[in-house]
Amino acid sequence: LEIVEKRFIPFTNSLQGRGLYYVRTPTLLFGTTHLESWCGRDYTGAKEREAQIIEATRFCERQFDTSHGGESPLRLAVILGDLNWDDERKQ
Repeated sequence: LEIVEKRFIPFTNSLQGRGLYYVRTPTLLFGTTHLESWCGRDYTGAKEREAQIIEATRFCERQFDTSHGGESPLRLAVILGDLNWDDERKQ
């Protein structure tokens, strides 16, 4: 696979330095992230996580409209990682 781009994009609302790392080939964007963590009752990170996954999703959606150097258009975007999506601690 030819890698045409790779980088880290920090989330705009992270207090913990979180963001999206991604690698792009002509037809695939593969991203990994670690969304904001729970740090106690005063900072659950739930609102931040929701905004962060939306931010990562919108980034991927924009990539479908972007052609890099005349390469074939993107066909698939995948986001994986530690999403910290267990909000049972709120109980």
